[in-house]
Amino acid sequence: MIHVFFDCGSFGSTIEYVLHNYTNHENKIDGHIMSDGSMHSFKKEYHITDTKQLSDFLSADPGHNSITTPNYPFKEFKLPALIEYFSTVPSWESDKKILIYQPTLEQAELNLLFKYHKVCTSYINAGIGVLFGDNKHNLAGWNQNYTHWSQMQAWELREWFSIFYPGWLNEFTTAPTHVSNDWLVITNVDVLHDTVNTFGKIIKYCDLEPQGDIETFVKQWQQAQQYIVDEFDLIEKIVNCSVTDYQFEWAPINIIAEAVVQQRLRLQGYEIKCDGLNTFPTDSRTLYKLLEKQ
Repeated sequence: MIHVFFDCGSFGSTIEYVLHNYTNHENKIDGHIMSDGSMHSFKKEYHITDTKQLSDFLSADPGHNSITTPNYPFKEFKLPALIEYFSTVPSWESDKKILIYQPTLEQAELNLLFKYHKVCTSYINAGIGVLFGDNKHNLAGWNQNYTHWSQMQAWELREWFSIFYPGWLNEFTTAPTHVSNDWLVITNVDVLHDTVNTFGKIIKYCDLEPQGDIETFVKQWQQAQQYIVDEFDLIEKIVNCSVTDYQFEWAPINIIAEAVVQQRLRLQGYEIKCDGLNTFPTDSRTLYKLLEKQ
C-alpha cells in the first residue's frame, strides 16, 4: 500500500490522482482539475479524516495496491498517534509512506490560503471552523462571554487568529520529526513549484513507472493554483507598502489573508489599531495610519 499523510490543502488528493493515472498503477480513476484548483473531483480510496474513517479502514481488508490519504492532525489526536494506529496495518513495514509538510512559518501561511480556498469555501465548503478549531483556542482568555469563535466581530476574529496561528502551525513545520528515515518526506512548496521533479520522486519511491503526458497535466494544474500564489504574494506587498507608506491599493481580501497581514506586520514591530476595524483597509496609506510601532 501507499500512504500519503498530509495537512488538508497540501496536495494529497493531487498526488493520489497522479499515482493512479500517470503511472503503471493498475487502478485508473476519472477526475479533473476543478475551478478552485483542487482535485476534489474523484472519490478517494481511503481519505481518512476522522476516527470513524480510521476505524473503518483498520477493520477493512484493503488491497495491496491501495492508496490512503490520511489528514493530520485529527481533532482527537496528532500525527504521532495517527502513525501509531496505521502501524497496526499488517503490511506497514513494507508499505510506502509519504509525508507532506510545511517547512517554515511562511510556507505554512501559504497552506492556510490553500486550505481556505479549497476546503473552507468553494466546493467542499467545510467552513472556516476548519481553521479556527471551533472552541479549542482559549476563547475565554479573549472574552469570557464567548463560547464560540462565531460570536466574535470580524476585527476580533482577525486579531485572535493572527495571534494564535503561528504556534498552531508548528505542528506542521515540525512534522518530519515524527517519521523514520524510510519515509519519503516532501514539502508543500516542492509539490507546488517543483512539480514535475517531485512527482517523479514520488513515483520512483513507490516503485511505479511513469506513464502518460504528466507535463501537460502539471502545466494545467499549476495554472489552476496561481490565484492563491498571487494572493500570497499580495500579502507581502501589502505589508511592505504599508510600513513604508507607499501608495498601493488592492481589492478586498479574505479574513485569513488579513490575519496573515496582521501577523506579518507584528513581526516587523507594528500593531494595527484594530478595535472596531471590521472592514479591513484596501489601500496602504489608510493601513499605515492605523499602525502603532511597538
